[in-house]
Amino acid sequence: MAPRVPAPPCRGRGQVAIEYVIVMAFALMLIAPLIIVYYSQTTRLGDETTSATVERAATQIAEAADTVYYLGAPSMRTLTVDLPENVKSVQLSGRTITFVVGSSHGNYEQNGWSAANLTGGFSVTTGPHVLVLTALSDSRVNITER
Repeated sequence: MAPRVPAPPCRGRGQVAIEYVIVMAFALMLIAPLIIVYYSQTTRLGDETTSATVERAATQIAEAADTVYYLGAPSMRTLTVDLPENVKSVQLSGRTITFVVGSSHGNYEQNGWSAANLTGGFSVTTGPHVLVLTALSDSRVNITER
């Protein structure tokens, strides 16, 4: 008869649990940087999208105001602009349209410029806004929301 080979020693439950914890910790160390990069890129992309949308709205308003201004009183134009979620306020002063926008790094201003002196105002709720631009006889353009 062949000599009997002893069975390998069994691992205890404690050793299996520690090995499991070590494997999970290693996996978490590999995944955590990916989660951080994903979050930061998503935030940056959201800020860039908001900035581009506000810039487009400012440009549309300025171009429409210029058109009405050059046509003179009593010309009018209706314009639909879409405002994103993080717009805090809008101010029309002189020839400047100023949007205050919130981002992950704080608030910043985004401007648009027109040839006309601008008056009036509109709300900054999220979504589409129907604006009416009217040339006034004193070389100003009044912007109101319908």
